[in-house]
Amino acid sequence: MTQLPITVEALPIPASLDGTDPAAADFAAAAALVNESMRHLWGSGDFDESVRARLAAHRPGPLRRRLLLAARSNGTIVGVAEARLPLLDNTRSAYVHVTVDPAARRSGVGRRLYAAVEQAVAAAGRTTLMAETEHPCRQPGADGRPGPGNGTWAASRAAHVLAPGSGAGSVPRDEAAGFALANRFGLEQVERVSRLDLAEGRPPRVQLEAAVAEAGSGYAVEFWQGACPEETVAGYALLKQRMSTDAPTAGLDLEEER
Repeated sequence: MTQLPITVEALPIPASLDGTDPAAADFAAAAALVNESMRHLWGSGDFDESVRARLAAHRPGPLRRRLLLAARSNGTIVGVAEARLPLLDNTRSAYVHVTVDPAARRSGVGRRLYAAVEQAVAAAGRTTLMAETEHPCRQPGADGRPGPGNGTWAASRAAHVLAPGSGAGSVPRDEAAGFALANRFGLEQVERVSRLDLAEGRPPRVQLEAAVAEAGSGYAVEFWQGACPEETVAGYALLKQRMSTDAPTAGLDLEEER
């Protein structure tokens, strides 16, 4: 592994993106790197987040504050570390995420960034760090490794997957999992993201009608754009609060969100 010469620094959050704030260019570069990394992982822009949306999320507020660090090599941002610090609940914890330019991986950038963000959240009084890793599903055996439906899977499955403390699901022992394990994280919970291809199968309206028929008349689809309607706020807030701890959490140090 060739070590890339880098410097790690905190990035200021710009007041605006209109070009009058010198911090805007670095913030936009960091956002572009995260989006590009997600496209590299998933093969699409489905998880892109606009610079403006990212700026809104990074501005300090009463619920949480965020830290943003960047790794530079020869003046170019090649990695980003983010930390989210809740302020009303789970105040012992911080949620961290490290992104490295695919072209700069396996050169020590991720390790340096994680060490820096860990130090920053510890200085903020946080004692528990939590993180998410993402693992696109692959067709069984497509990469030459054992998979469901192949005769050697049952015997060698444990060598290629990690099971969470919750007992539900698993993730492959890939690069992301290896990075987390190397930094002393343990896998506690697995969530699945499902995708529906509207170009295949039954038309969406037919699928919706079938779902309504199965669910019964006691349910209705609610949707809105922009701010949550006033009459829905209390119910929506309760739903989000319950969802924070309803799923099996195993060894996660989690309090119900406020």
